[in-house]
Amino acid sequence: MVTVACSKYCAYDIRSFNSVNGDGFKQLCEVLFDLGYKYGANRLSKPSIQALLPDRTNISRTIKQIASEYRLKMNEILRQDLKEVKLFGISTDY
Repeated sequence: MVTVACSKYCAYDIRSFNSVNGDGFKQLCEVLFDLGYKYGANRLSKPSIQALLPDRTNISRTIKQIASEYRLKMNEILRQDLKEVKLFGISTDY
């Protein structure tokens, strides 16, 4: 779940894969974890940010996987829509 969330963060906000390894991002995560630990219902031991954040290689692979899944979904949607199309036009100018 963390890898998918970090992958979406990089993809949606056009961030580098390495941005999740930055000190600022880790500090943000620390604060969020501290708040969750302090106010969360199930207070267990606090997890390590370093252990939870994925490597940039995993983020890159996950983005490719998510993009492939979305591509397949869009492909199916377009195929269904195109079955109802009788005529269409193409223009090369903007």
